[in-house]
Amino acid sequence: MNQVNEKVVSQILSKIYRDTLVYQSQNYFIKHTYTASQFASIVDVASFHNIIGFLPNTKYRGNQFIMSVVYDKSNKNYEITVKNQNLNV
Repeated sequence: MNQVNEKVVSQILSKIYRDTLVYQSQNYFIKHTYTASQFASIVDVASFHNIIGFLPNTKYRGNQFIMSVVYDKSNKNYEITVKNQNLNV
């Protein structure tokens, strides 16, 4: 198993956070779909899979952010449900 540093985890969370901010929705929860290859420039596929599994219930910038992660084996993608950061609830 490869070791990853805190910077890699921060970059993954930062991308998901930025994607959430630009996504225009009035829904309380937003679902994003990613593949590990979208993060290939910062982490290998196996490490990404391990990291993403630990992200539910993660706080980011002091707020609850990632609520759930579901892996679709047939499509090899990850559905990540996040709290909409654009709502002041």
